[in-house]
Amino acid sequence: MENEELSNSLNQIYIALATTISAICRSIPNKEDRIDALKKINPPIEHLKAVYQIAIEREDYETCDAIKNYFQEKGINY
Repeated sequence: MENEELSNSLNQIYIALATTISAICRSIPNKEDRIDALKKINPPIEHLKAVYQIAIEREDYETCDAIKNYFQEKGINY
């Protein structure tokens, strides 16, 4: 039961993070500025991977594009 609660809590954190990063990305009209914003936030890669998956599910293409470009700049294949 404790592992399930921890998993649920982690999932809620990722959803909140995805919502926040998505709002930031969508509020910035310029593609390069979105990437710069992610650089300033500098979230852990594993968290961004989870945010990317949530953005795909939500069809949030601005966030997906920003994260994908951020990964490319960092040399991360995902």
